[in-house]
Amino acid sequence: MKFNEKLKLMREKNSYTIKQVAKAARVRVKTMKKYESGIEIPKLKTIIKIAEFYGFSTAELFQAAMAEVNEITEAIKKGAEAE
Repeated sequence: MKFNEKLKLMREKNSYTIKQVAKAARVRVKTMKKYESGIEIPKLKTIIKIAEFYGFSTAELFQAAMAEVNEITEAIKKGAEAE
């Protein structure tokens, strides 16, 4: 499961609004929407705040975020090799 999908699933599963999660993470609602849609990946400090809000392990959320960063890195490398 991608990081953004995990964020949205956790929010919906716990019946929180995006505004509630954004407030807990100390980001704008617009920014939280970008995280959930996969447009942006939050900074580590934001991941920690989100994990604390849900009472989850920071490692669990961070692992999902890093997997996505690794996918992007690999795609960039493949693109560079193709040139």
